[in-house]
Amino acid sequence: PTPSPTPDPLPGGSVRLETAWRNSSSVIEKQSTVVSPGDTTPLDVDGDSQPDFDAVVSLGSGDVSLDVEPTGASAPPAEVVAVVSDPQHHVLGRDGVRFGFDATDATSPDNFSATAGAGDSFDLTVDQDAPAAAVATAFDGTDAARVDPVDVRLAAPPESAEFGLDFSHAGTAADPQRLAFTGRDGSSQPAGVGEISFTADGGAPALGRGTVAAGTLDGVPSDLVLRVSHEGDATTLDAATPGGAPASIDSAKIGAAASAAAIRYPQIAIDPVDGLYLRDTTGDPFVLGVRASNLTHLEAAFGRTTRLDADTADGMIMVDGATDAATGTLTTGTASLPSLDLTADLDAGSLHAAGGAPLADVDLVYTLADAGVLGASTVKLAASGVGVDTTLTFDGDPRATTGLITGAELTSDASVNLRLALASAGETATLPAADVTNTLDLAATGTATTLTARVNGLRSLHVNPQSGTFSGTLTSSRPTTVNATVQTLAGDGTATGEDSKLNTSVTNAPTSFSLSVAPRAAANGGGAQLAWTGTTTTSQVTVAFSGPDLIDGVGELSADVRGVPQSFASVLQEPGSGTAVFSTTVSGGASIDELRLAAGIGTLPATGAASDKLAYIDGTEPEISVKLTGLKGASFAPSPTALTLDNVEALTKPVALSAKVPNTTGPDMTLSGTLNKPSFHTEVSAVPAGAAPAKLSFAVTNGSTATPRTMSSLSLSFTNASSSPSAAVSLTNVPRSFTGCVADGGSCVSTAVADLPAAVLSTWTGPNACSPQPQVPGNVNRRPYSPGTSFAFDDDGSSGTSNNINQMVTINASMAGASGAFTINNLRVHTLRGDVADSGTTFTFKPIVSISAGEVPRMYAWMDSESTPFVVNDLRTPAMPKLVMGTDSAPARARKRLAWVPGAVRSSILGCSVGQNISTQAQNALDCGGAKEMQLGTSIGTLNMFNLPLFGDVLGICGGTV
Repeated sequence: PTPSPTPDPLPGGSVRLETAWRNSSSVIEKQSTVVSPGDTTPLDVDGDSQPDFDAVVSLGSGDVSLDVEPTGASAPPAEVVAVVSDPQHHVLGRDGVRFGFDATDATSPDNFSATAGAGDSFDLTVDQDAPAAAVATAFDGTDAARVDPVDVRLAAPPESAEFGLDFSHAGTAADPQRLAFTGRDGSSQPAGVGEISFTADGGAPALGRGTVAAGTLDGVPSDLVLRVSHEGDATTLDAATPGGAPASIDSAKIGAAASAAAIRYPQIAIDPVDGLYLRDTTGDPFVLGVRASNLTHLEAAFGRTTRLDADTADGMIMVDGATDAATGTLTTGTASLPSLDLTADLDAGSLHAAGGAPLADVDLVYTLADAGVLGASTVKLAASGVGVDTTLTFDGDPRATTGLITGAELTSDASVNLRLALASAGETATLPAADVTNTLDLAATGTATTLTARVNGLRSLHVNPQSGTFSGTLTSSRPTTVNATVQTLAGDGTATGEDSKLNTSVTNAPTSFSLSVAPRAAANGGGAQLAWTGTTTTSQVTVAFSGPDLIDGVGELSADVRGVPQSFASVLQEPGSGTAVFSTTVSGGASIDELRLAAGIGTLPATGAASDKLAYIDGTEPEISVKLTGLKGASFAPSPTALTLDNVEALTKPVALSAKVPNTTGPDMTLSGTLNKPSFHTEVSAVPAGAAPAKLSFAVTNGSTATPRTMSSLSLSFTNASSSPSAAVSLTNVPRSFTGCVADGGSCVSTAVADLPAAVLSTWTGPNACSPQPQVPGNVNRRPYSPGTSFAFDDDGSSGTSNNINQMVTINASMAGASGAFTINNLRVHTLRGDVADSGTTFTFKPIVSISAGEVPRMYAWMDSESTPFVVNDLRTPAMPKLVMGTDSAPARARKRLAWVPGAVRSSILGCSVGQNISTQAQNALDCGGAKEMQLGTSIGTLNMFNLPLFGDVLGICGGTV
């Protein structure tokens, strides 16, 4: 019988051997020979008609093999490949395969054996005795018109190598693409390969939307499995052994796109650079490129959250991406890192960097499709000095529950030099230039938001214009400026339609500081407070705030503080009885060189002016203006007036006072005055009380008992103070301590026992009295009668005892009271107390038979200057229309002098009808000096008690030895 024909192992297919050789002119000469599987074919590659190689192509089950041996002692450099076409997939799972070696620019191997299998995956096994490059391609279609090819090149693999590649599907995290390599040297020891490059065109997505995947691996170790995936925003590369232990590739580039030529890798001026390049926007070509040095693990994700997670990194790192959600670049400048974990979250406003060494620099420029942190659509960031483990945040105030912005906060858990720019859609984000100064500018009004910041040595920086707070922690002292404007929010977090602004500057901000302009909790006394704390002093702090009312009607405050201590607080209060509307405390005994403050519609006084200022004008729009020099503490209450100043004495200046505050009823109270000038410690108080019984009192303290000081002059002027339409006090040559009091009635009478008259006077009735009894209708403060006028001026022994009027305290004062006016003109004293009264009754007095009887008022007067000189040039009260005692050249002196006229006694045995004497009672002494006059209002009219008509000086207060 006729034998059956041998079945064709490749129906419709073929086997060819292709060679290439570079001739002496560097021209590549190629040849192609159709061969039969299993036959040895001699190959003349260099055209000298002598065979150079013998080659055999063998077909296996699912794979094909190629064996090549030189025919001579030395084979020429050449490329030898087998091309197997298997359109019906009798042997292969693909239409064709092309594989072999390429030594056109190297040394051809003495022996070369390779086996290639092509299906869903592509496998290549190579054995050779010289490191020629192994090349392989699997494809569908014909060799001339390849479809979905997979191209592989192993540069100089070791003597034995196995390679596998599976990019037949979309590589996801659950089912990644795989590349495997195993190599052994001539001693059967593990050996790597210098380079593996591949291209896989599967016609369907391989990574993301890319249908062509390609890669180049340098420094590939033996026993490697590389897994590659792209899912969502993340691309992941993992290098490991088949058993799962970490492996390392010197350098890897993996990419995907519509074609290998379209694949891009992250690239900047310094190249190569590790990282991610991604273009994944709707309607545009997909492009992905990942590059990693010393690769063991790399996860690179781009989007509103961008992440680089690598076990190692070398050189610069860059993410360059564009998706429907975001477009931007993130770069770092770094040396070799044993590990890297870098995440930028532009919704949360955070940047986290961790690695085995500092990153040095991180630069980020992003545009977001929808607003991210702080409403920004554009984010630009440059951070230098990024440490081994650093988390940097840039965010707003969480109080803005409706998405509105009340402030900004920058934090870093390690020192970072940060430059940042954020802008909402339609606004421009301009990254500030590098500089030694710190700045933060925030504008978030309506739908527009911009934030620009530059902070050196950042640990934290917080600004909230609505709450009026600004604080920071820095690693070095730097000039720092903040200008922030946001929408004012109501209590429910919704916008009120108003803006809050906070502009501050700190010259050489301490490494930790806090500034606030805000209402103060009721538990702490209420009101509003400008407060500063810092770890060190600084030369100047300025602040300008406008926003929600700090106190009623005051929504604006500005201040310029120079020579700033570590801690101080200035408090504003709404006026009330005895309330300090302005006060300042400075901690630790430190001082402020100059404090200038304005609130409401007040303006900052000029710096360096010759005088200081303290003004509080309350009204529909309050006007507050303060300038104090060398300040260590202050408290100012307008009504009743109470002022305390603690100063650096060498820096003090005259202080001008002014105030206007409301009364419960009637017109506002006003105050104006001048202190010229305070000492290191000064206290001033004044209380004009116009209601009956009217009283004007004041007190001044200069220095201390241990360190007394004087003040050249003090003046205070009032309107509508405590029911007094007007009042004024002026003092010159004010000693360490001085108090003054003038009153209707006895409220200025001292209650000290040592100052009171002897008790016997309260029971005197007198012998042979010609006047009706009793003679003592009252006994108030151990006086015979209730005082009609009292006064007291006391220096507490601090002004001396000199007769020189220039060393006495000179007092001028006036007050309008319910019963009339008080006036004091050029009253000069060290210490002087006195009170006088008319009892309201009279007695009949007939000195001699020839003079008709007349009426004389019962009265008393008490005066004490502790024997020091005094001059009463003119003192007037409603009950005592005029008192004069002493002159500037001949002062008076008094020592607890009491004179009392209780009535008349007979002057002869003939009885009261013939002759009488005034029964004047007196104690101690008074030298009335160069002049004396005492006008006293009595029941019979105003009389000069030192010179009654006809009867003369019946009181007899002048007398005795002082």
